[in-house]
Amino acid sequence: MQQKYNFHCKSGVKMSSYYTNSFEIIDVNQINKPAKITNNNLVILAILFKMLLDYAYILLFQTYFSLDVNTGSINSEKLIISYLVTLVQFYAVPKIDNSPRICIVILLFYIMVPISTVYALKNENTFFYLLISFLFICYENFSYNIKIKNSVDFSFSSLIILIFFVITIIVYVKMFLLRGLPTLDAFNLANIYEIREENALIANKYLYYFVRYQTFIINPISIVLCYLKNKKVGLVFFIFLQVLLFLWLGHKSAFFLVFALIIILFLSKHKNMSEAIGTLFLLFTFLLLLFVSINPNNSFINMVLSLYVRRALFVPAVLKFNYFEYFLDNPTIGFWGTIVAPLLTAAGFTNPYPTIPVAKEIGYIYTGGSYANTGLWAAEIAHFGIIGVFVTFLCLVTFDYLMKLSDIKNGKKFTIVVLFSTIIGFNNGSILDMFSISSTALSLLFLFFFTYNKQ
Repeated sequence: MQQKYNFHCKSGVKMSSYYTNSFEIIDVNQINKPAKITNNNLVILAILFKMLLDYAYILLFQTYFSLDVNTGSINSEKLIISYLVTLVQFYAVPKIDNSPRICIVILLFYIMVPISTVYALKNENTFFYLLISFLFICYENFSYNIKIKNSVDFSFSSLIILIFFVITIIVYVKMFLLRGLPTLDAFNLANIYEIREENALIANKYLYYFVRYQTFIINPISIVLCYLKNKKVGLVFFIFLQVLLFLWLGHKSAFFLVFALIIILFLSKHKNMSEAIGTLFLLFTFLLLLFVSINPNNSFINMVLSLYVRRALFVPAVLKFNYFEYFLDNPTIGFWGTIVAPLLTAAGFTNPYPTIPVAKEIGYIYTGGSYANTGLWAAEIAHFGIIGVFVTFLCLVTFDYLMKLSDIKNGKKFTIVVLFSTIIGFNNGSILDMFSISSTALSLLFLFFFTYNKQ
């Protein structure tokens, strides 16, 4: 039987010796160095995906969803610009296989490509589109050039698990006392908003925060840990807890997040995860468009297409341009609605939107009531005007830095699956939440203080 000896020397060379007197010299400085990959396939996937979204916007939504789409008003110059910008953005994706690259790919497919379609086909503002596109490309370059050699070497994993356990007990006991046994009404999506109106959490803001932590941090992270450690009973248990919250609250994101996590965990096994994600976006969109073209009267397929392409992709993209136009001529929110708002009131400042949420006001002006899902760029503009787009850029760079710290400490796979719901949430809320007591901030704190042990 051969036995292997490992010798380490100060020069950073690892030598392996056998009784057969064979030697292998490995540079340990290269062992943990992320592999470089190309973007050629990614660019092809992106262009095909954009073509599908353009097709969906022009044909299907005009036919089946009665959206205001005038094909005669399409600006050919803007269409060309949108494709050129998309090409540059995907070629600029960092060619290093780490979690920031995967995050950038998700943001491109989920946010930036839909914005390009809306810009071109809805004839939106060129200055705003080129500005945010340029800043996103700058963010990609920062991600490639900022290197981190060391990460934090301390951990409070046991304490974090204990805190998770306590919050879980509080949330589910309190929810049961408030709402009783859940019904299955939430599975009928037509009843969703009625269930939300009956939500008893509105009067208790502290429980509200705990429930959000449970929905977007504790349950998803527990699902990820159970899956990675092959704890099947625990996996089923936390999926069940997540579904319970969906039945009580009526928030679609709580339910669909389970499927999204399962998908991202499956894709994390792929050698090139970023290309796998791009392929998923392309195939899923293609199949939906194909099915609705074959059977346009199928209510289920139309509902899925409407929730995914219209609600998740196009509505946030449209609202970004609406927010830009609105806050050119109207006062911004500033720090109202944040934890410092009471201090502003005490100092004598006046909230410019005291009676109606600004998002609702903008929604009624531009879309007749659809005002949610503002997301990246728009939410920051609401707070700081045009300066908000530069704030978004700085937040993205900060988020990138924190992901790289976690990559060193916990690995790429664990980092990206834990932050997946946070990244998807960037098209719904504000990235500024990472500096508050939001679920985004707590997910980053979790990665900073938790150490993933594969055993």
